[in-house]
Order: sequence, then structure tokens, then C-alpha cells
Amino acid sequence: MRNKPTSAKSGTDFARLDAMTDADIDFSDIPRVRPDAFKRARVMVGGAVLDVKVIRRRLHQSQDAFAAMIGVPVGTIRNWEQRRRRPTGAALALLRVCARAPKAVSEALAH
Repeated sequence: MRNKPTSAKSGTDFARLDAMTDADIDFSDIPRVRPDAFKRARVMVGGAVLDVKVIRRRLHQSQDAFAAMIGVPVGTIRNWEQRRRRPTGAALALLRVCARAPKAVSEALAH
């Protein structure tokens, strides 16, 4: 049992929660998530889906090389691919170009 029966910050009644059994918990109102929903970073752009990992692989680039090629930290690429963050602004525009014309982007941004 917890010392504080209620959280001052959230108003959560911990005593009531601790007393609940599995039968008391109703999961029917929790939306179901498809198992593949979090596999890859998919960014909706005007009805089209951009998959960052697929775009990078289509360019035959490692995460490090792709990050260097488009000028972002490798951690940013990882965050996009793992859906922790979404690309925005110029990065999103560049990814759209990468998706539509990978050969042109590869030639234009080759070091």
C-alpha cells in the first residue's frame, strides 16, 4: 500500500487502484493497435506514406551515410525510423524528393 492515498499532482486515488482486481478492470474502451503499427517510421504527406527506412535502403545507405548525405545527425535518422520523432520542414521535403527520385538525389548529394 502507498503512503499517500491520492496524488496531489494528478488526483489519482492509489488506494482505489491497488484494491482493483483484474475482473474490475475493463479493457473494452482501450483502442486496439495493429502489431505492425510501430515497425517503421511512416510519415503521412498529402495522402502518401513516406517510410524513412525504405527510402534510406533504396539509396543503399547505412544510417550513418544517409545522415551525412542529408546533413542531419545519425540519431535523427534513428528517431525517424523508430517513430520517436517525425521529420518536418526542409528534411520532410528532402525525404519526399528522395522517395520520388532516389537516383537523382543520390547523384546530387554524393560526396
